[in-house]
Amino acid sequence: MPDWLDRLFPARPAVTAAAAIPPVTWIDDAFPATLPSRVEGGWFSAFFTARWFGDPARGDLRDWLRGAIVRRAERVTRDLSVIHLDTAQLRVNAGLREITIPADVPVRRLTVTATLTATEEARRTAAEWEELRTKLALRQMNDKLEIERLRHLREDIFRRPEVARTYWLDRHPDAMESLLDDRFERIAEKLGSAPDNSAMVIANVLRDFLGDLDAEHKRTLIDLLRRLLIDFRRGELVAKLPEEPA
Repeated sequence: MPDWLDRLFPARPAVTAAAAIPPVTWIDDAFPATLPSRVEGGWFSAFFTARWFGDPARGDLRDWLRGAIVRRAERVTRDLSVIHLDTAQLRVNAGLREITIPADVPVRRLTVTATLTATEEARRTAAEWEELRTKLALRQMNDKLEIERLRHLREDIFRRPEVARTYWLDRHPDAMESLLDDRFERIAEKLGSAPDNSAMVIANVLRDFLGDLDAEHKRTLIDLLRRLLIDFRRGELVAKLPEEPA
């Protein structure tokens, strides 16, 4: 070729396949890490084994993969305890299978496995924490039961003097004389559920009044009371009235 053609069209260097395509191969990596648990101080000791297809010269990818693996494992172990190592290891390995590699990261066919252990100190710390947690849960449950028992006594028994008397007599059959005074009305009043004094006065007057009536007059009074309750839209009380006075 003439010299002037060489000057116009200089030869380009040959591009080899090795220079155009980076070498790829199977890469193996293994490294330890410490993972958190739900108990402060109860750390997991983890050992990860990873394998992927990629460029062995890319040390930055190795560091990136290690970080992604540890972060994914931490998301699982922070809710677990070292007391249950087998369960934790199964869940961590299941989570590692869910690692996704971005399309622009030249890592293919990644597989990762984890082995979890724990020091004796971590196990002891976790066991003590679990024991305290169980005791706290039991105490809270007992407190709730006691609160419910007291609520039942107040709302279902002692706020109703007639029920309170029956409750008391059932537990103190030899204390019949204690049922004859107004102590249960006073208890209900102290609890904030008793009728006010005027209501008690009216109730006592009606009781005395009814005691002096014959059967016919009682029927008349009950009929008037039934109409009065209906006018005040207290149908639930009407149902409690006797059909035929004794």
